[in-house]
Amino acid sequence: MPVSTIFLLTKKFPFGHQEAYLFAELAILKQQFDKIVIIPHDEFEYDHSKNRVHGEDKVVIFEVNRQLKKTSIATKWQALKTAKKWYKIDLNKRVKKDEVVQHKLQYSIQMKHAFAQAEAVRKFLEDEFEDLHQIVLYNYWLHRGVLLSARLKQLVIDREVAIVSRAHSYDIYHDHWFDMFKEANPKFLPFLYFKLNVVDKIFTISDHGKRFIKEEYKVPTEKIEVARLGVTDYAKANEQSRDQSELLIMTCSWVTNLKRIYLMPEIIANIDKKVRWVHFGSGHDDNLQKLYTEIDKYNLRDSCEVKGVVPHRDIIDFYRSNYVDLFLNLSTVEGIPVALMEAACFGVPLVATNTVGNPEIVNNENGIVVPVDFNRENLAKMINELFADDMQVRRKRAASRKTFEEFYHAEKNYSNFAGKLKNWF
Repeated sequence: MPVSTIFLLTKKFPFGHQEAYLFAELAILKQQFDKIVIIPHDEFEYDHSKNRVHGEDKVVIFEVNRQLKKTSIATKWQALKTAKKWYKIDLNKRVKKDEVVQHKLQYSIQMKHAFAQAEAVRKFLEDEFEDLHQIVLYNYWLHRGVLLSARLKQLVIDREVAIVSRAHSYDIYHDHWFDMFKEANPKFLPFLYFKLNVVDKIFTISDHGKRFIKEEYKVPTEKIEVARLGVTDYAKANEQSRDQSELLIMTCSWVTNLKRIYLMPEIIANIDKKVRWVHFGSGHDDNLQKLYTEIDKYNLRDSCEVKGVVPHRDIIDFYRSNYVDLFLNLSTVEGIPVALMEAACFGVPLVATNTVGNPEIVNNENGIVVPVDFNRENLAKMINELFADDMQVRRKRAASRKTFEEFYHAEKNYSNFAGKLKNWF
């Protein structure tokens, strides 16, 4: 019998402003399932004014961290005993002997919280879904939600439970994650080997991710499948006329050391044409200051607009209202950025580093691929050469749109993926 209710475990979605790319997938899930239960396991405030799906039909939000009960001594003891089994493989594989005690503490804290969350979800299922005998727990990230899922599966032995998870970027390439969060401890994501073992299927968003998990962690090929993300086809609106007097260049990401938005001013300073650069996204004060220092260094305040964090619809409206000439992604590591998919949807030529999954969406047909350690002046030269040739620009715009249509169309990708979940059992 097809699955009628899907349980989607997110970090914070639909609260706050993160994980905005889930909207396109949610629209397709609503077509395939009678009910979507979203469990944002890393959200604690549950500010209803920031609930971005408030009032949507078929969607139920379970505020799991509001339902946690005081953990009994018996439950704490069970968590510790189970944690011992779950983290043994990880510690043996990944931790030096003199660090074991420190890491056991970190593992035990996560396990205790996952146990409490799982008990809250078990009670929720008992109260609201008593007759649901087949459950698909769909983890959007290969993170702590998988621990919750694993414990829940132990608790509901009278039901058939499947645990599946997507795997993106930072939940796979952990070394780069801790380049961002240097104070984080331990220097890897706890329970990784356990999570890879307990999930029934891992859906990576890129071919690179699939190869990496298979080769790095020796996960069987049949347990990993590529399920690409996608974006809604927004580009049915008419395309604006190009302003020949300047280039409109766009970037969209958090302002972090990994995203390297601070490299943009030097690139722009070496482009022959007048440039208007628009960036969507913000960051911590120190990273923003680093960016503005570079902007001032090249005297580009009048050419740059850092718009900060805006509603997703504002970004789409910007594409619809403007002829964007070029979109850049300069990251040191990426899965496959949704921002590149959106730019491709509008037929915008793409520039990206050849890191991880980027070459799966950006190539010499639809844009420019550069090494991670690229030379800024050389990239500016390539951009100059591109926009000196109108025919080449038109070819790349057509190729960019074609990339979207063939590989990153939300309705196609998410319908296929949702169908797999719906017919899991």
